[in-house]
Amino acid sequence: MTGKRPVDPACDQRRRNVQQYELRAVPSPSASVGGLAMKNEDLAALEACFRNLSDEHRHVIVAMRLIGQSHAEVAAEMGRSVDAVGMLPNRALARLARLMRTHGGARI
Repeated sequence: MTGKRPVDPACDQRRRNVQQYELRAVPSPSASVGGLAMKNEDLAALEACFRNLSDEHRHVIVAMRLIGQSHAEVAAEMGRSVDAVGMLPNRALARLARLMRTHGGARI
């Protein structure tokens, strides 16, 4: 036995969904051109920093913060215990925040 849990088809599908998820900016109808340019710059900075995260950190941010999966669901997908996944979202977001500060302090 390799120590990994069998992959649940539903978890496998959610993993594919997470991998395909893209960050997109949706401007409001009343947004100014200057405001949109600033938001686009901020989004570009966020995307660049997001790409610099580890696969594990990107996965946990998308799965838990954007899609809304639970610790248990993410743990099952990653083949880890719920306890092992417990602090991972906070660590991932802290790493993203550090990257954003070093990337010019974009507002997100």
